[in-house]
Amino acid sequence: MIFLYCPQVSNRSLYVAAYLERSLGLQVRAVSPSSLPLSDPCIILNHTGAPLQLKHISIFQSGLLQRSDISAVDIKVKLTGEFPTLFSSECGSYDIHFDLLAAVFYCLSRYEEYLPFIPDDHGRFCSNQSWASEYDLIETPIVEIWMYHLKKVIAKEYPHVQFKKQEFEIRPTVDIDTAWAYSRRSIGANLGRLTKGLLTFDLMRSLTIMKAITKREDPFDTFQLLSELLSETEPVYFWLMNEQLPYDTAYYVDQPYYKRLIQTISSKIDIGLHPSYESYLNKHKVLSEKNKLERISEKSIVRSRQHYLRLSLPVTYQHLIELGFNEDYSMGYSDAIGFRAGTCHPFHFYDLESDESTELIVYPFQVMDVTLRRYLELNIDEARVSIRRIKQIIRRFQGQFCFIWHNSSFAESDGWSGWDKVLTECLQKE
Repeated sequence: MIFLYCPQVSNRSLYVAAYLERSLGLQVRAVSPSSLPLSDPCIILNHTGAPLQLKHISIFQSGLLQRSDISAVDIKVKLTGEFPTLFSSECGSYDIHFDLLAAVFYCLSRYEEYLPFIPDDHGRFCSNQSWASEYDLIETPIVEIWMYHLKKVIAKEYPHVQFKKQEFEIRPTVDIDTAWAYSRRSIGANLGRLTKGLLTFDLMRSLTIMKAITKREDPFDTFQLLSELLSETEPVYFWLMNEQLPYDTAYYVDQPYYKRLIQTISSKIDIGLHPSYESYLNKHKVLSEKNKLERISEKSIVRSRQHYLRLSLPVTYQHLIELGFNEDYSMGYSDAIGFRAGTCHPFHFYDLESDESTELIVYPFQVMDVTLRRYLELNIDEARVSIRRIKQIIRRFQGQFCFIWHNSSFAESDGWSGWDKVLTECLQKE
């Protein structure tokens, strides 16, 4: 048992206590001064700033967990010592000289995304807006480093303690924005694309279109290949259920063959909704698309990932919760690989607006195929090196390597020749 001794028990301190419990594998109870036990049979984390008569570990307290507002805070980043810290103390009398608990809360709650920032063209919070980018820490799972430090301090003071053992895990996810590039399109649409390809001397694309029309060899129809490559994992497929150009390209959403594809895959594999481009602020759109996918799959849909990763906190998550979702996979960057929330483990969404924890579990991802090739402009070998680097870091902390792949990211005519090697790299366990 761990007692987290707080000036007062707030929703924020309760959230952090619950996170510590899941991370450490020990029961953690947040208590106020009046509730602290008089004997010392357990571990005590003193987060009050005041001395105790009992044996304890003292942690600097910045006040963030005792607040209930959302306003700019001085996070006091320090890079001295063995790792970066937030909410650092100038006083050296603490066992942990920075507010580790507030720092964890700041990252997991995505506090900085509630403050003013400059969105990109799609309205997204991008990596360059984060404090971690300023200090070149996007590829550092800083929350895990802080938790590792806490474990070391606890183990030193309480040698008998045994923490939960975790295992490194690979979690592939597949976004299906367009199931078929050409083979299920109208004759007029394909002739228009074929004519354009010939006029621009794009012979590879023209040949691809002709094969799709005559032989049904569609470059996006890679579902059998994906099934084979992902056979030893537990992937999640996310389905776009809207056609509204230019961003929503589920051309076949109302066609029988699209429904059969969804039914075939959902009978064997976990699926989720890929809410459309405009849905991130529109609960009714999400509900309509969720209902459509549930009717087709005959499954309750509880998983989600926003199309184009359009995520506006807390509104998007509030809508998902209201509509019965309990898992979201949108927490990552489109323009960078790494750790948007500073962690490689799932965590509960904390709604800062209502100042309370929720049942929605956020599954952060670290890598997306489009990020590697288009945003970072890496070649195949460079992409594989980046993936190995990220996986090595995650393995060190027994975390979950979660990545996004698209069924369309094999198409040679779109520049994806050889990128199956990158997917294979993502799936390598060692």
